[in-house]
Amino acid sequence: MSTSRSKHPEGRSRQARQDQPESSSSRHSAELIAQQTTIEAHQGPLPTPDDLAQYDQVLPGLADRIVVMAEKEQAHRIDSEQKILRASIASHYRGQFLATFLGLLGFVVAIAFGYWGFATAGAGLAGGVILSIVGVLYVKQRYAKQMPSNGKTTDK
Repeated sequence: MSTSRSKHPEGRSRQARQDQPESSSSRHSAELIAQQTTIEAHQGPLPTPDDLAQYDQVLPGLADRIVVMAEKEQAHRIDSEQKILRASIASHYRGQFLATFLGLLGFVVAIAFGYWGFATAGAGLAGGVILSIVGVLYVKQRYAKQMPSNGKTTDK
């Protein structure tokens, strides 16, 4: 009968007799390992107050510089968005003005053709102007229905 020593997972030695089988419960020792994972997420232009305090400990005044930087970035973003909005509105008005001008010009030329004795050409030009205006309005309305508004589509 021989005996052997094996190292137990907890560092203790235990003896097992080779000629007598051990029970499965004593042969396998169960270990319970607990693991805790903490995940913190932060989203925004500024670090958390705790992080700002740590930055200020590393370099005094750094937290204030970070806050000022975030304020400047926000002011720049607001200014850029306002410029884009103003340019879009100006472009819209310019397009409306040019469309109105060209439509009226087409009607004036159609009336002039009719006055000079080219009634067929005048009628054709007037009809073309009307069809163009109606076509543009129809396409614009159709496009507006297909575009999502606040995340919702209005096309049925």
